[in-house]
Amino acid sequence: MGSHVFTVGFSLSACFDHHSSLASFKANSPTAYVMVDTQLSWSEAQSYCRQHHNDLASIRSEEEKNNIQSTLIAEGHDNVWIGLYRDLWAFWSDNSTSTFTNWETHQSDNNGANQFCAAFHLVSRKWSDEVCNQRKPFFCFKDAAL
Repeated sequence: MGSHVFTVGFSLSACFDHHSSLASFKANSPTAYVMVDTQLSWSEAQSYCRQHHNDLASIRSEEEKNNIQSTLIAEGHDNVWIGLYRDLWAFWSDNSTSTFTNWETHQSDNNGANQFCAAFHLVSRKWSDEVCNQRKPFFCFKDAAL
């Protein structure tokens, strides 16, 4: 396992193995984000994150969005699951709430009446609602103290 340090406007330390990258953001946050390259459905990703970390990533501020976006650039991913799901889009997978939103234009539209899970897109730097059984890489979070 190698260790890499990125500087993208803040200090970003990362450890890499064959399926996930631990990105620990040192921006007054006790939270570390884990990029998992394995492509799973949203519910499989949620289960994986809950078993191995804390939960799917919650994005509650512009700073958290920028941290995740920087990791996507470093990892070469464009479209990943995050922990937001349709229940009036009020709750994250970890049952927290936030007033921060980052939807693409005309999202969340629930096209086809079956888009209940949110993904983050690097190109637009925005979220969209998607069909939950699509397979994508994903972000988990864990308390940095763990």
